[in-house]
Amino acid sequence: MLEEQGKIEFGDVSPLMKLESTIHEAIKERDDLVKQIKTYGQKVEKLETDLRGISKEKENLQNQLKKAETEKNNIYSSLLKLEEENKFISQSLEAEKTKNKQLENELNILKQDYINIANNLSELREMRQELKEFIRSYITEKPQLTSLSSLEQNSQDNSELSETNELISADKNQEKLVEIYNNNKLKDTYKELISVSMEPNSIETSRTGSGKKPILTEQSPSKYCIVSINGDLYLVPKKDALNTNDMTSVQVLFECEGYKKDVSNPKNFQLVKPGKVSEGNGHWVLEERGVLTHS
Repeated sequence: MLEEQGKIEFGDVSPLMKLESTIHEAIKERDDLVKQIKTYGQKVEKLETDLRGISKEKENLQNQLKKAETEKNNIYSSLLKLEEENKFISQSLEAEKTKNKQLENELNILKQDYINIANNLSELREMRQELKEFIRSYITEKPQLTSLSSLEQNSQDNSELSETNELISADKNQEKLVEIYNNNKLKDTYKELISVSMEPNSIETSRTGSGKKPILTEQSPSKYCIVSINGDLYLVPKKDALNTNDMTSVQVLFECEGYKKDVSNPKNFQLVKPGKVSEGNGHWVLEERGVLTHS
């Protein structure tokens, strides 16, 4: 059994202890460096994460920029289209103004023609009255003359006056037919319409300039209608039935103002004057061409 603890005294720190102390300090520095490296690694990871976020945001911005560029191009295309439509509308308005002006001029001419006819009719009536007075005076001065010559003269005057009235009545009927046709009320107004088409042989004959009048017959389907008004027979086209191939016969029967081949729509026209036909043996003969104006 140990009765008394011994004591050992050392002098200077041994090299081994110094080495241990150095190792301990190195380990501590290593641990500090590891911590710093770990901290730097976390910062690097954070920077990489931020960089990926920035790259994704950059990609989104680039996509938005492309989308905005596409929308800009679409808006520009729409603007060009609107400008073209506006130009077309302006041209159409100008064409309508020109057309309206032409119609006004034609209407003024028709009004003046009507006034001239009325004036001529008034002059005819005055001449008739003067002629009656002259004949009455002449018979009074020459009693030996029989009344036969007076009756013949009166009959001639009455015939001329009747012809004038018939012309005026025919013009009014024709004007009424044009108005009804252009307002698409032909079938509602005239119930007994005769559906006809031009004979193929007649088309070729008319084109060669043989001088023979075009002939129309009842056919199905048909391209034209004949309207009877007070004994006069008028010819008008069936708008819905016409196509480009029919324009050969149309131009034989009607004067087509403003029509341009391969450009104008054969259905887009206004009736200016109907054609006139006469009835033959099961067919009809064109006596006077009509007039159409194409827009």
